[in-house]
Amino acid sequence: EGGEAAEADEGVPADIAAYCQALAADYGLTPREAEILALMALGRSAKYISEELTVSYNTTRTHVRHIYEKLNIHSKQELIDLVLFGSGVM
Repeated sequence: EGGEAAEADEGVPADIAAYCQALAADYGLTPREAEILALMALGRSAKYISEELTVSYNTTRTHVRHIYEKLNIHSKQELIDLVLFGSGVM
């Protein structure tokens, strides 16, 4: 059940996870970038994400930079607005 949110293991709501997957497909994000995008949309910090996904902080920051470049956004707030409004959560 809930197969759609299989990737959303870190407590990411299914609608947000699904929208992040759609953004990933549209903008050429890697699966890891999509995962990080979803966590960032919940307001998670890079430090939290690196611990949650057991990758280095610098690796997480690199993924975040790539996400910003691919989505043409410049702040965490822009990312949160994009995902929350785009997914229909807000």
